Amino acid sequence: MSAAPEVDSTPTPAAPRAIDCTQLPVAEAEALLAEANALIDEAGEHPDQDAVVRILEKLRKAAYGGLPAAQLRYGWFVVGYYATDEMFWPGDRDTAVGALGLLRFAVMRDPTSAEDFPGLDQTPPDPNSAFIQLLDPEWLRLAVEEASAYEACVDKQGAAAADAGDVDACPQRRGEVSQNSPSQIVDDVAEVYEACVVDYLEVYGEAEQQVVALSPAERRRALCAALGSEGDSVFERAQSGKKFQTRAPETCVGAQKQELRMGRFIWEFSKLPNSRYLVTRTARTGSPWGLLYHGHSIDTLLDGHFVVTVVTSDGWRCPRDPDDPCDSFGDENAGTAQQVRCISDQTTPCSEAGVTSDVYVTDTATRATVHFGSFDRRPRPTIKISTQQVEVSAGDCSQTIGLPLVAAKPG
Repeated sequence: MSAAPEVDSTPTPAAPRAIDCTQLPVAEAEALLAEANALIDEAGEHPDQDAVVRILEKLRKAAYGGLPAAQLRYGWFVVGYYATDEMFWPGDRDTAVGALGLLRFAVMRDPTSAEDFPGLDQTPPDPNSAFIQLLDPEWLRLAVEEASAYEACVDKQGAAAADAGDVDACPQRRGEVSQNSPSQIVDDVAEVYEACVVDYLEVYGEAEQQVVALSPAERRRALCAALGSEGDSVFERAQSGKKFQTRAPETCVGAQKQELRMGRFIWEFSKLPNSRYLVTRTARTGSPWGLLYHGHSIDTLLDGHFVVTVVTSDGWRCPRDPDDPCDSFGDENAGTAQQVRCISDQTTPCSEAGVTSDVYVTDTATRATVHFGSFDRRPRPTIKISTQQVEVSAGDCSQTIGLPLVAAKPG
């Protein structure tokens, strides 16, 4: 008798699920999210089935349409009701897998949003996390695949736009040593006092004034006063030429970020674990930078002993004419919602056209900084730091540099 033929026990991988990742205009996606949140509030703690269907319809459309806040809300809604009422998994697998998949996609793109979902932003998801242990392993596996499929879909759209000439080509594969990060690591916050006052003088139309010299202790107290109840009015007193006085302490900056806003400028201060200080300056520029200031923003996070600074500018396109610029219309102070519209008629809504981003990674010990980008109108960047290298990806673009980082040579 002949031997039985060998059977390959390796499971055949399932074909990737077709995903529609067509990006919605931001205003449309935000409206859907607002409607869903209103329905959630109205439905209360135990929504009926009809309410759930209407909520999911709006969350799903906004989330797959590319709005990060909707992806987080969609995932939180579904996972939350699974934890309390055992809803969705495994009864509604498509919803459960889609929501958890987009939640993973969102926290991997922006690790600062992963605080409520520990371990989900890691690859593979951290099995020791209490949040990960809450999830059925099969559900988690399918959700990881969903996140990868959605990412591939978004990246494919970005690559197609590049091929069509709508966006700039990817930068070279290697990050570049830089001395121009918007974040600084300083031994003493007094080091940035003069730069703060220069911004203050610009905001109030006094850019020609020279910054009045103060002692290091006075500079520290002035900054603490500005970060406290006095705000930037303390700089007016410091510039008056009279002997500067304030009751503010000389030391006030801790691990929690503190923010000072002056016109288009935002200064953030925090103390690092090595007792140095992280200072980040945002100068909102570009058109439009209105719309809740999402047009141009800078975010920082601490990853081990590295500071990661992500600079993003939202891109917009006028559907009537790609050469017609977009701008924000509406007045927050007058209670009218701001919208991004074509300048020519000030009526036609512009559509989101990706994000232009730059990423700076700085070693807090050596202060060596590497710049990644610019990534023109791609998805928001993801940053992965291993023991051997830093990798930054944005859609079809990717850059790496080996560790340790080496500081740029002066001059």
